[in-house]
Amino acid sequence: MTKQLQSAAPAVVLLMFLAGCVTMPTPPSQISGSYTSELKYESFDCPKLYVELDSLTRRESRLVIAQKQRRKESQIQAFWTGYGPPDGIEAHRLANVRGEIEAVRRIMAAKKCDASAAPGTEPKVESAGRRIIGYRSARGKKDARGNPVFIPIYAEEEKK
Repeated sequence: MTKQLQSAAPAVVLLMFLAGCVTMPTPPSQISGSYTSELKYESFDCPKLYVELDSLTRRESRLVIAQKQRRKESQIQAFWTGYGPPDGIEAHRLANVRGEIEAVRRIMAAKKCDASAAPGTEPKVESAGRRIIGYRSARGKKDARGNPVFIPIYAEEEKK
């Protein structure tokens, strides 16, 4: 009888280890974006879409780090207890943010915005109190990062 228990012990330990792997959080690279409607972004013009895309991308980076940390902590817990906690709110939020990024990119494509342009690529120009009404591409010009340069378009000043 004790010989049977000794031979079953490694199988039980292996089973506990495999059960722990089943409940591990999903790696960030395997979390796809959830569907998000483009209606939220339809009223945005290209500069606003660039800013929104930049904001969402930064948020995605923070959530990827949080999901990696959760996965690391879960692996440590699984090592000691035989199981790890499953996905948490980070995975859900990461899927939502990735869905929003996809929606912004679909709107940018529909409005024919240059998706590779990023906020902050506009040249530094003093507006002297003038109101910026949009941006135009400085064709052929690239910044240090290789992104296209956009030049502000100012509202016409009233002639006296």
